[in-house]
Amino acid sequence: MLQTRLNKEKLYDLLTQGKEQAATRHHPILVSLVQPRQGETTALEVFLDNFPHKGRSMFWAKPAAGLWMAGGGVAASLTAAGETRFRDIKEQAARMLDSAIIEAPSVRGTGPVFMGGFRYDTQAKKDDLWHEFPDALLTLPRYLFTRSDPDTWLTINTLIETDTDIPFAAENIIKDLELVDCPRIREDEQPPVFQLHQSPKTDWQHRVKKALEKIEAGELIKVVLSRRKVLHARGQFSMDATLQRLCAQYPECVVFAVSSGDTAFVGATPENLARLEQGNLSVACLASSTARGEDEENDARLQNQLFRSKKEQAEHNAVTSMVAGDMQELCIESKHDPEPRPMKLKNIQHMLTSFSGRLKPGIDILDVVQRLHPTPAVAGVPTDHGLELINELEGDRGWYAAPIGWFDRNGEGEFAVGIRSALVDGNTAFLYAGCGIVAGSDPEREYVEAELKFQPMLNALGNDQNVF
Repeated sequence: MLQTRLNKEKLYDLLTQGKEQAATRHHPILVSLVQPRQGETTALEVFLDNFPHKGRSMFWAKPAAGLWMAGGGVAASLTAAGETRFRDIKEQAARMLDSAIIEAPSVRGTGPVFMGGFRYDTQAKKDDLWHEFPDALLTLPRYLFTRSDPDTWLTINTLIETDTDIPFAAENIIKDLELVDCPRIREDEQPPVFQLHQSPKTDWQHRVKKALEKIEAGELIKVVLSRRKVLHARGQFSMDATLQRLCAQYPECVVFAVSSGDTAFVGATPENLARLEQGNLSVACLASSTARGEDEENDARLQNQLFRSKKEQAEHNAVTSMVAGDMQELCIESKHDPEPRPMKLKNIQHMLTSFSGRLKPGIDILDVVQRLHPTPAVAGVPTDHGLELINELEGDRGWYAAPIGWFDRNGEGEFAVGIRSALVDGNTAFLYAGCGIVAGSDPEREYVEAELKFQPMLNALGNDQNVF
């Protein structure tokens, strides 16, 4: 069982400092204390034991890289609306951090870390389906468990006001941590799915045809269209089973969950939008896909077909050329892979080009996300025309294909693109998958490709009794 070596004297001292400073500054003061943890319990286990059942929470993991973060409870929420949402979130965080009292090591993912995401397109008419997910929502968790192999840390965040009862606040924290150290029985199975709904294939064919007409007319080079499946189960979907399966089956991906009550946006995305650490920026371009082969020979054959296809090359190049321009604007110097390389997942393989660079002074991770989102990998070329067509044909995507991630007190952090994902609401799940449409795209082949991209969430939400 995992235990926190909580320094109670340090906790009381920092909370008292916060109260004194609140009286001086006449506004609440953020107090953030990081303590080491011991034991072998993972951040996923801590998350499953506690947070999905206690209001808003977030999980972020890169299993293959040994980084796990689980945040629960709310010390503070940053929200914003409209086109200025990235800037507004940045300014809110800066005001809070300016007077914060922080006792934390220089360990990535500890201390005041804001976790959450953004809406795909604020210009789209909002679908009530996404009512729990505003244009921007970044939460400072009350408790953040960070596993950066081989070490585990606990961050305690709390806002202290002039009238805060310090002994009472400290005792509440101590009691909360005692509950965290009491694991519960987890649910390994999903309820049976009795209904799957999706629009007819003819609807997809119509949308692809319309996109191809725009491309032929010279209005677009590329647009990314998405499909949706709706699952109805005989009981509430299990977050336990969903995340355990995604982490086990897709360790190379970013596995994420943002939950609020019974609603959660969850996925295993292979696409890292941006990662900033010590001033070094990393960006991944993922576009063009095919299935995995049943054996090594067939897998290599499918990979060769993917990389030799002029249509797939054009789709990938449309993404990398725009990101290359963005990197030049963001970085002092940047570089990228001379040729795309394969990224192989359980059931699908992609063309991947990685970029890296040294960020210009005065730019942080939110500036980068604002600049890059939406990339041509999830929107189109030109971007504005792609978004117009997506809004016309699909409507609101909510947080699907939008930036999901976290940033810290130094303005660094990591965001991924919220694809291979689903919005889960009790016993109903809305699954999303998209495909890039360029000249030469075939509606039937793109339909089959989307089916491959649905598989991660279908497998995570399904069980042996389900027939999809």
